[in-house]
Amino acid sequence: MAVGSILPGAANMGSTRSLRVLLLKITALFAAAFILLALSFAPDLSSQPSNVTYLDGHPGSGGYAPLLQATTSSAASCRPGLSVEEIGLTGTGIFTWKLHNIEGGDAAAIANKAVTSGFKFVLIMVANGPNAHGDPQLNAAVTQALQAAGIKIWGWHFVTGDDPEAEASVAIRQIQELGLDGYMIDAASEYEQAGKAQAAVTFMKVLRENLPDLPMGLSSYRYPSYHSTFPWAEFMCYVDVAMPQVYWEQAHNPDVQLARSVAEYSDLSLVGTVRPIVPTGSAYGTGG
Repeated sequence: MAVGSILPGAANMGSTRSLRVLLLKITALFAAAFILLALSFAPDLSSQPSNVTYLDGHPGSGGYAPLLQATTSSAASCRPGLSVEEIGLTGTGIFTWKLHNIEGGDAAAIANKAVTSGFKFVLIMVANGPNAHGDPQLNAAVTQALQAAGIKIWGWHFVTGDDPEAEASVAIRQIQELGLDGYMIDAASEYEQAGKAQAAVTFMKVLRENLPDLPMGLSSYRYPSYHSTFPWAEFMCYVDVAMPQVYWEQAHNPDVQLARSVAEYSDLSLVGTVRPIVPTGSAYGTGG
């Protein structure tokens, strides 16, 4: 979790020294946010899927806020992308996984917790592969309660690319039925397998044919250079925002990791299309 507003793009931030000073200041904010979240939410890791290395299998155990915005740049054939204002991820937000573990599954209480915590947007898991995720009634109630409180709500979806059309179909259905404000794609190692680049294109094309204007993002590895077989260009061509998972677990240099992550996501040679960057910080107690 981090607290702050969107800052100028990495390409326009001046010297490396200035960036490092800024990141050191941000690090202090990270620490404060971690403490607040630790006090507010009780972790429950007992049934977290082994294939989801995401930050929350427990109520509100991870979050993020827009910190750095890189200047959008892409191939002429790619989606122009949305402005920061149109994307709507400003202020502080949080990922959730098991809504029934948050405030006893009471939608009004969840919305109140989000308001009192200062969140401007919340992500709920809406699908896992080709299957819908969660209690449909609770998902709908939480969506309505958060939106009524003026909080943006996005759905996040763990995808594997094994059946991209089915995964796109369930995403479209969940987005439309719930009336979500945005959609986040959580893709990782499954998409590093041979042949998955075409799966990414198929998946994104189906999504965009049905939801051409919806804000979408990619949440994946912090360092694209470590994952050269991942289809970065294929995903980034269609999304509007990048959400690197800068969790820095069991590490003591979040400023260094964040700086490198932003730099790599700002490198056309690595990601194909540069989008506004919304780093995701770990907000749970694992080492470091």
